[in-house]
Amino acid sequence: MPSRRQFVGVIGTAMALSGCSALESATSTETEQSVSTAITARLLGPETDQQLFDGSEVARVGEVNEDSGTVQLPITLTDAGQTSLTEQFRSANVSENSGEFEMQLLDDGEEFHRFGIGSDLATAIEGEEWNGKFVIGVEDRDAAEAMRSRLLGEGTETPEQ
Repeated sequence: MPSRRQFVGVIGTAMALSGCSALESATSTETEQSVSTAITARLLGPETDQQLFDGSEVARVGEVNEDSGTVQLPITLTDAGQTSLTEQFRSANVSENSGEFEMQLLDDGEEFHRFGIGSDLATAIEGEEWNGKFVIGVEDRDAAEAMRSRLLGEGTETPEQ
């Protein structure tokens, strides 16, 4: 039975493509942000533990928002980050069994968030038209705001989820 943290992450990533939440509007104006270089994301799964991207490959961390009662934190990768994540997902065949994989976020090697990967998101990432945008489902607004601050290098305290 998955933990509440894993369940919330799965819901968030599964919602990433429903209603284009993670794909966001292509017409939205975005500015590049400086994400902490100590941030890394890893793919964990059967016989898999590999880096997906680091802070230098994150173009934007969006504002915390709520959709259908789920708190979300949008992330946009650079072209290099998008390519890296796509290649890693394809090499691990994540879309074939997404329920066995998780993404882990680390700050200077310390895990601060882990979440499951929805099948719709995995399929989109491995597809040709994924635009490098996804949302992370977070348990509550305070935790999401703390995570956003941590990603942007503004703070290192993230409430336990």
